[in-house]
Amino acid sequence: MVERMSFSSFIVWMITVRVTSMFFSFPEFDAPAGKDAWIAMLLSTIPVTLAMWPIVSLWRQSPGKTLAQVIEEKAGKAAGAVLNLFLALYFLIAAAISLWELDEVLVTTVLSRTPSVAVSGAMVVVVIVAVRQGIETISRTAVFLAGGGILAVGFLSLLLLPEVRTAHVLPIFPVDARHLATSVVYHASLADLLIVVAFLLPYTTLRPKEVRFFFATPLIANSIIAAAMVLIVAVLSFPLADSFNFEYLSLIREASLDRFFERFDPLVLTGWTVLGYLRISALLLCSLISLATVFGLSDYRPLSIPMGIILLTLALVVFDTFPEREFFVTGGGMVLNLIVCYLLPAAVWLLSLAKKKGGAPSRATANQV
Repeated sequence: MVERMSFSSFIVWMITVRVTSMFFSFPEFDAPAGKDAWIAMLLSTIPVTLAMWPIVSLWRQSPGKTLAQVIEEKAGKAAGAVLNLFLALYFLIAAAISLWELDEVLVTTVLSRTPSVAVSGAMVVVVIVAVRQGIETISRTAVFLAGGGILAVGFLSLLLLPEVRTAHVLPIFPVDARHLATSVVYHASLADLLIVVAFLLPYTTLRPKEVRFFFATPLIANSIIAAAMVLIVAVLSFPLADSFNFEYLSLIREASLDRFFERFDPLVLTGWTVLGYLRISALLLCSLISLATVFGLSDYRPLSIPMGIILLTLALVVFDTFPEREFFVTGGGMVLNLIVCYLLPAAVWLLSLAKKKGGAPSRATANQV
């Protein structure tokens, strides 16, 4: 595996993949816990962190192989091909949903006179060009793009501080245990960075001293989302935030416009575009890696253009209305995410352990030899 990326670039990229949803549609607010969903978000860090263990274990067993290659090796050629085709479609659908959500927020807020096909098409072209340059190139840009975006959003967030009302957040923890538990499961299902990590981890070097920080990735991402949820509720109150389905940058934009800071629109536009680019490129890369494994290709780049066209078609045709995306995220997609992000890596890990144990010679046999 020739392509390599630094550990810091990889971590920043994966955190960005996870937090991008709150800048598009903020599905975390759909949790049954209501205004206290931020508590469930923090608690969901536990299952997400635990789910990292089989992924890291698989990487340690086969450090030079992607999850797609490990699946083909452990499950067999035929079953592995079916699973990898399924994963390629899964990543492509997730990328298409993210692409349309990016298109939607841009067209309805900043670029109201721009056709959707122009916004989505431009992003697909950028993503294809980046993918053809390789994982290493994208990861190098992730630190600067995500870092600049975080600084810009952090600066713009200061505009919201005068509007904070602690009464909107209090009292803390009135939600019942059933709603809290359901919300934890729901938030855990949104952590699709798990399966992305499983595919891209072999392209980085994870030293022993960096393992602890690697396991802190879900905590960092979930803390960022939880803080944004608290701030939005404190500014708007939960009923208002829920009814208008505010995502984070739209709220900042509203506050900035109220204060005649229309010049901040380019910063907001840049934030949306950068986040969309990093998330969509990661998902498309994983889809290409899966498909390249099925076809026995050593390089995923030749598949980038046809898959990019399919991605654009899915975004503009299949997921062009809110109900389809809502069903995928809160309905069948929730179950699908739990299967792909939690059960699949764990099952491959257990299968790998079983084959390793079954293939190891007993001590008596070894002595006879």
